[in-house]
Amino acid sequence: MHTGNRPYLVTRMKEVEMATDVLTPRAVLSLTRSLLSNRALRTLRTSGLAHYDCPVLADLPRERFAVAASISPDGMWLEVRRLRVPERDAIPNDVPPAAAPVSG
Repeated sequence: MHTGNRPYLVTRMKEVEMATDVLTPRAVLSLTRSLLSNRALRTLRTSGLAHYDCPVLADLPRERFAVAASISPDGMWLEVRRLRVPERDAIPNDVPPAAAPVSG
């Protein structure tokens, strides 16, 4: 997702637009603040780039997600990536997920 562009979802078959309006800087900033940890947000502010491995979600214990973000004179960019986890490395459904990260 990039400021000035429409948000879209990339599937195996194609890209699917998720909205008819373009993303404003405020919208991308709001999404970024919602998805990145405080530490990743500080890194983004100081270096212009950040990567964050999201905690395991209780509803999706066999899935992993990561967020990448950047800030440049052209605007903000944000990407949520679904990471493939080999079956042998997946956490069984009956194992509780890790606690949410502590802010700070």
